[in-house]
Formats: sequence, structure tokens, C-alpha cells
Amino acid sequence: MLKRLSRWLTSRRRRAGARDNRPAFDDTRFDLHPEASHSLLHALDELPPDEAAMPAPTLGAQGNDKAEGRSAYRQHAIHRRRTPTSSHLSRFMRGPLSLPLQALWRWLVLLLIAGFALQLFFLGRIALMVRVDPQSTAFERSELWRLWQESRADPPVATNGKKVVVRKPKPLRWRQQWVDYERISTQLKRAVIASEDDGFVNHPGVDWVALQEAWLRNAAAQARAEMLAQRSAAQRTTQQAVRQPKVVGGSTITQQLAKNLFLSGERTLLRKSQELVLTLMLETLLDKRRILEVYLNHVEWGEGVFGAQAAAQRYYAKNAWQLGPEEAARLAVMLPRPRFFEKLPNSSYLAERAGVIESRLWFAQLPP
Repeated sequence: MLKRLSRWLTSRRRRAGARDNRPAFDDTRFDLHPEASHSLLHALDELPPDEAAMPAPTLGAQGNDKAEGRSAYRQHAIHRRRTPTSSHLSRFMRGPLSLPLQALWRWLVLLLIAGFALQLFFLGRIALMVRVDPQSTAFERSELWRLWQESRADPPVATNGKKVVVRKPKPLRWRQQWVDYERISTQLKRAVIASEDDGFVNHPGVDWVALQEAWLRNAAAQARAEMLAQRSAAQRTTQQAVRQPKVVGGSTITQQLAKNLFLSGERTLLRKSQELVLTLMLETLLDKRRILEVYLNHVEWGEGVFGAQAAAQRYYAKNAWQLGPEEAARLAVMLPRPRFFEKLPNSSYLAERAGVIESRLWFAQLPP
């Protein structure tokens, strides 16, 4: 067997030398298993040196005194041993858990690809907004669907138990009209910034200080609600005693726009994380002026009322560029709860808060 191996190697060397007229050694075609027997390694040491036909591979400074008696081919086989980690990994992957792990890994890769593709879709939509005005948002489409379902939900009405009268569907009330940034009242721009995000021009999209303050206020309100619930537990039932505290948000104008454009209104960690990513995209691709323009044209100002033009026509029967300081302040105060204040136009809180915002108009900084 050893003679056949030696003869085969010699013939291979001669053919390679005859082709290119120079000695050659292909180390990728000559490799030994790490667990090769000692007899085979010893046979390699005994091979006659034929440097003209088969030069030994260069080992550099890896050799030592003990390796001087070994042939270069044996040293080459020793240095080409596979690492224990790869051998253990290959044995593990060939085990009974290989198929479930492969399926799990495949699903994880597909999930990552889908998430990356979704971010690219959002990025493309935002990049398109640099030149193209968005016609609608995800929040507007969901509200339109809800209003359409409510308009069709009235059941037939029975009269005197005999005749059934079918009501006609309620008219779908929907107002939204895009107006350019220059055609929106400067007072309204200042009022919205003063009420919703006074640091809009300076922050990079997320006001971390405001988020921390909002979190502390919400935690304190929750603690007060729980304390009041424990005090009144003896007089009322648990359901009557526990009241959900008002949730105070620290979202900036850019964050509100990111949520309205692409996301739902649910409060989850995943949705908040996606909102932060979209906020960074908006701040990177759009300037502050464009962000404020898109926000004022798509923010909700009542049930089925979206945008500054629709709000001005709905509440004051005038155009968006004709709004005065008092009117702009009242519209800005309505933004956190537009449907609530739409039903209570004479609310004392609305009037007091509008006066405070009106006094801050000249301190609000507009984007250049």
C-alpha cells in the first residue's frame, strides 16, 4: 500500500513538472486526516527526497528542534489539522437537534430580512416626501374606515311592532385639504410649536428630557390613583374606585408625525421602538420646515377633520392663512384631545390654556 502511494505521488509530480517546466507543490491536494496512523506518518518520513520533482512546502518559523527529523510533508500534515471547535460543531450539527435548529435559524433569517425590507420601505416613502406631498396617513385611513363602518351600522327600526323602517346611512363627514407652508398662518405655526413642542427647532427629533419628565409624571399619577383606590375600597367596589390616570406624553412633533404616517395608536414597546427609528429617518431626510408642513396638513383636529385648512373652515369658517392669534391658540390647545374639545368648545380649561399659549406665541421659534 505504501509503495502504491509513493508511486502515485511520484507520477503526479512528474506530470505537473512536465506541464509548466518548474517544480510545483499543490498543498490543497495533499492533506492528511488529523487522526492518521503513525505508520503512515513514518512512511512519509522515509520517502526519498526528490527536490527537483517535489519540493517541500515552506513552513517558515513554525518548525522547532523536535521537528528537524520529520519530513516537510509530515509537518505539513500536522499543521493542517482541523481545529477541535469545527469538529465539535460539525458533530453537533449532525445530531438529532440539527433539523429544529436549522428551521429556527431559517425563520430568524427570514424575520431579519422582512424587518430590513420594511425599514427600506419606510425609508423610500420618507425620501419621496421630500418632493411629493403625502395624500393620506395610516391614522387617517384607519379613521376613515371606522367612520365608514359607523355610518353603516344603524340597524332597521321597528314602528309599532309592525312596520320596519330602514334608516338611511349617515353622511360620512370627512375634511382634509392640503395647503402649502406659506399659506398656513404664522400664528398657528407658533401656537402649535409653543403648545406641543417648544424645542422643535433645536432637538434632533427626540426630546429625551421631556420623555423622562413625562414618565415621572405618569408614574406619580399612577401611584396617586392606586392610593386613592385603597382609601376608597371600603366604600366602593374595586372597579368604581380604580380610575385610570391621564397618560402624559413627551412626544415631539416629529414623533407624532412618524406615528400618524405609518403606525397605529397602540402603546407597545415594539411600536415605540419603530417610532424612534422613523423619527430619525424623518429628521435625516427632511428639514424642520417640511416636517412642520406635513404635520400641520395631516394632524387631527376633530372627528373626520384633518389639517389646518379643514380645522379653520370647521371652527371659524375661514382659511388657514386667515387665522389670528386667539384662534390659532385655541386650535393648538385642542391637539392632544381634539374629539373631546370639539364637543366642549366653551370649556374653561380650553379658554385658560389658550390664553397661556397666546402669551407665548412670540417666544416660539419657527424653522428657517
